[in-house]
Parts: sequence; structure tokens; C-alpha cells
Amino acid sequence: MFTFVLENVAQDFPSIGGDISHFKLLLERLDEPHRIKFCIDTAHAFSYGYDFSSEQKCNEFVEFLDKAIGIDKICLIHLNDNIEGIGSHIDQHAKLGEGVIGLDNLKRFAMHPKLKHIPVLTEPPAVLSEELKMEFQKIVDWNK
Repeated sequence: MFTFVLENVAQDFPSIGGDISHFKLLLERLDEPHRIKFCIDTAHAFSYGYDFSSEQKCNEFVEFLDKAIGIDKICLIHLNDNIEGIGSHIDQHAKLGEGVIGLDNLKRFAMHPKLKHIPVLTEPPAVLSEELKMEFQKIVDWNK
């Protein structure tokens, strides 16, 4: 039996999943909601308009995720910075810490007590292999 993983998007209507509340509506209408999991992309969420730029706003966003879809339904975090600002609906990844979200905000989200058990994947823009190693090392160092 398959599990389907849906990722939030940066765009608004007619896309489904920019507004994460759409996922809750979807789960309520499915015959087998246990077969659905979610990937939360930080660049998409920020571009859509979700703000996690302070400890309080991060906590509020995590609580919103928990109420909307349930933390247990999140199976992956796409940890990405974004070149464009909050609410821009434009998904254009930046190197971690070099976009408008910023490294501290990304770390706060990924290391949130309710989320830190969830696997993280990053999708940096096209970079040289040495730069890619540095991107990876930024995240690895958070667990030291």
C-alpha cells in the first residue's frame, strides 16, 4: 500500500496546498486519510505568507501546522531559504542563510522541539560541490 506525500506550495489559487488549511480539508474528504503524509517546504511556506521569523511566530506556525494537519502527518521538511520576500508567492531558493528567511529562522524551525525528529532535505540552487558540502555542514553543525 502506498503512502502519498503532498508538499505545500508557494502559489495561491488555483493551486492546492499554498494555504496549508487546504490539506486539512483534503484529509477530511478522503476515504483513507492515513495514506497521506506531508512535506513542509520552508521557502514555499514563507513565500505563501507564513511567518516564522521570530521565536513566537515560529511557535505559532508550528501550532498551526499541528492543528491543521497534525505534526504526526509531517514526514519531511524541505529546509530552503528563499530570495523573494514573505507573501511573494515566488519560489526561488537561495543558499541557506543567504536568502530573506535567514539561517537563524530556518534553524529555529527545523530544530523546534515538535519538529526536530522529522527528516530534513535541502534543495539549494545550483552550486559547486564544495558549496554543497558547506550547505550540508551548516545543518549538521546544529546537532552538535
